[in-house]
Amino acid sequence: MVRCTPYQVENIVKTSQFSLLMPNSKPTEPETYLCTTIRLDENNTYYITGFDPQADMGTAHHMLLFGCKEPGQRETLFSCGEMGRTLEGTKQAAPCRSGQQILYAWAKNAPKLDLPRDVGFKVGGPKADIKYLVLQVHYASVEYIPEEGDK
Repeated sequence: MVRCTPYQVENIVKTSQFSLLMPNSKPTEPETYLCTTIRLDENNTYYITGFDPQADMGTAHHMLLFGCKEPGQRETLFSCGEMGRTLEGTKQAAPCRSGQQILYAWAKNAPKLDLPRDVGFKVGGPKADIKYLVLQVHYASVEYIPEEGDK
């Protein structure tokens, strides 16, 4: 889960949450790196103010959330590890084609992260440097992934 605060207008701030989940990914081998891309709204600016990871170190070794000007692929799911395995049926690319920024990193069952008051990562909106979010998951094990895939 990612917590976002829309751009502040006239001291009115609304906080909302949105889920940034893997789209039922089914890696078949350990050491697979998979990414999913989310295009951000070009008309509204948001500030990411917290992260609530929904992962377990029994499956995921680590996760990285990238902010990109241009994603490595515009596919819902793609292989994105230079040292990992490529999932059959997916394209291979780096997480970002341009403007790569790491916004968040998670590993080893780390707890949720709330940024300090009045602090956030600016994403989306007109003339944004970050137009896409890309979530990368390094799957250390595939033993516990449900039949319908990982979210």
